Amino acid sequence: PELCSELPSTKTGKLEFTEEVISKRVETYPWLSDLLSYRGIAKALNFLLSLLKYSIESRIHPGVLLTGTVTGRLSCINPAVQTLPSELSGINIKQCLLPEPGQVLIQLDLKGAETRMLANLSKDKDLIAAQKEGMDLHALTASEFSGESYDAILQAHSKDSSSRSAEEKGLNDLRSSAKAVNFGIAYGITEYGLSRQLGCSLSEARSMIDGYYKRYPGVRKYFDKVKTRLYKHGFVENFIGRRRHLSAIMHAPNFWAEKMVRQACNFMIQSSASDFFQHAVAGLLGVPGITLHMTVHDSVVFSYDETQLPLTDLMLLLDDVFIHKPKLLWPELFEIEMKFDLEAGLTYGMGHSLTPEVVRGLQKKGLTLLKSLTLKER
Repeated sequence: PELCSELPSTKTGKLEFTEEVISKRVETYPWLSDLLSYRGIAKALNFLLSLLKYSIESRIHPGVLLTGTVTGRLSCINPAVQTLPSELSGINIKQCLLPEPGQVLIQLDLKGAETRMLANLSKDKDLIAAQKEGMDLHALTASEFSGESYDAILQAHSKDSSSRSAEEKGLNDLRSSAKAVNFGIAYGITEYGLSRQLGCSLSEARSMIDGYYKRYPGVRKYFDKVKTRLYKHGFVENFIGRRRHLSAIMHAPNFWAEKMVRQACNFMIQSSASDFFQHAVAGLLGVPGITLHMTVHDSVVFSYDETQLPLTDLMLLLDDVFIHKPKLLWPELFEIEMKFDLEAGLTYGMGHSLTPEVVRGLQKKGLTLLKSLTLKER
């Protein structure tokens, strides 16, 4: 009764017994900590059981949704594995997903997919040059905005957060703001949206967006072309012919027309990156030694059997389908390659970087990838 009198009520008059409300009273009522633990474990258990209802003979077979978004970005349903949490109440959910027996799980992530696609579409010389040289675009943009040294910003970012000085923290914050601008431009962010995200004034947000277009004028020219085509045809079309119709722009008020233009620009970038990704992933279908499982945003997860496909051949295959073939198919589009990162593990939640250097090291030691990962995760 004493605890009940302290609890707030919901709109329907019931006592509000949420984790936030409970956690504030744990010191007064220690037994509540056990209740919180029970709730967390029950939540994790229910989540795992919800996965199992889609399983057949201990295997989960998520469906791939091709038309779930207007940009054609892939997503998985039943279950929606791209929304798997890393852990719930100390239970690592992702580690419950295992590769095929005797194989390893590999995750391939496209590296800055939208940013690299924007460079290819816009043909902005500075944006292309920066990515060809392997520069950190967020540090570069931050340097342009602030006048601070690019090297100093990059060095501050590379340091562990606990060891940064106040000055280095400020430099890293500049990079974080620049990152929001770089991604925001690709996603059609407004000065209002950026100011809310960064907690700055509208004039500061406007200045950052204007600074980006000043640094990369080719991007502005490209977006102007997209806008012109949209008003002319009532739709936009990406490099493989996927269209988004926004014909209402012809009669829309200015506010909605501007929003449609941003949607069209975002569609051109995101749909192009997505269609490139789908085309590349299709090149892995039916390859002996590769069992595709799921896509997670701009990444694909698959089981890998080294006995059927040597590791060096796998690396060559991935380079071929993600880098070399797209350049041959669409030479005018891909001025810079769409790079990717690889991680390998014995479970979905435990990935170790897989690079050409790592592969060469395994060959020198005479180790298979499976054996190497087994030794690491003991």
